[in-house]
Amino acid sequence: MLTLEFINSPDENIVGEYSTYRRVLFLGRNSSNDIIIDDPEITSTQLKIQMLHSGLMITSRDSHGYLSNKKKVVGSKVHTAGDEIQIGQTIFKIKSYTPPKFISYQEELQASLKETTEKNPEAEKILSYLEKELLEIEKDLINEK
Repeated sequence: MLTLEFINSPDENIVGEYSTYRRVLFLGRNSSNDIIIDDPEITSTQLKIQMLHSGLMITSRDSHGYLSNKKKVVGSKVHTAGDEIQIGQTIFKIKSYTPPKFISYQEELQASLKETTEKNPEAEKILSYLEKELLEIEKDLINEK
């Protein structure tokens, strides 16, 4: 699990903690990013964060790079808990990081479902309904053969 703490940003909505089990995250101004930051000094997709067993690989998606513990990084660098990252006027800290434990896609999916249902208990009802519907469709397809 990864927890980022957004310390300072012109986008006041982003300030605070963000936790996820996702293995890859994209940060930037564009709405297609996992973390959307309304900071005029960052690009549409500024950073890619990838969970590795050795740490977090943070890759700058533009030629300007980013600051890691106040030192400029262009390209990629592996980070660990406690590191401070700055893109544009936005500063965040890697608050905690547990390397991925997932061996299979199924395990990753289960963790993702758990994260979703913890954030929104109503999602569990919806997902259960969808699972039942899919099982019925699968049974119908088998019976048609």
